[in-house]
Amino acid sequence: AILFGTALHYGLEMLGTFDEASVSVAMTALQNKFGQQLSLLQLEEIQKRISSLITNLEFQNLLQGAKVSKEQSLSYEGQLKQIDLLLEYEEKCMVIDYKSSKKYAEKHKKQVSFYQKAIEKITQRPTSGAIVYLLEDEISVLILN
Repeated sequence: AILFGTALHYGLEMLGTFDEASVSVAMTALQNKFGQQLSLLQLEEIQKRISSLITNLEFQNLLQGAKVSKEQSLSYEGQLKQIDLLLEYEEKCMVIDYKSSKKYAEKHKKQVSFYQKAIEKITQRPTSGAIVYLLEDEISVLILN
């Protein structure tokens, strides 16, 4: 499960943009890095989840008008963290964390809440957070405030 989640994150990171054309490029990079460790079924499942994300209207709406930064490093309160996706709008920011399971939902909320607080302090702009669950049968976007 950990390897699957790591590979899924890597695939998302390798997306040039959040569109269908970028999926095949990202999947090639993912196969080059994880192809020996994952089964064909797992690779297909990752591709399905990434494709579901980029066609998800709620997620696409979040991207509208935002400067997008992937895998944004962050040092705050003596901790070094990595934000999956930072969306910077004119008046506000949003931090997004990807998850492949809802197993540790409360821990996920605390993690994103920490990111929100850090980005708000650094940018001096109101910052919201979201957890995007890329699940087997759905994309679930949980907005935190």
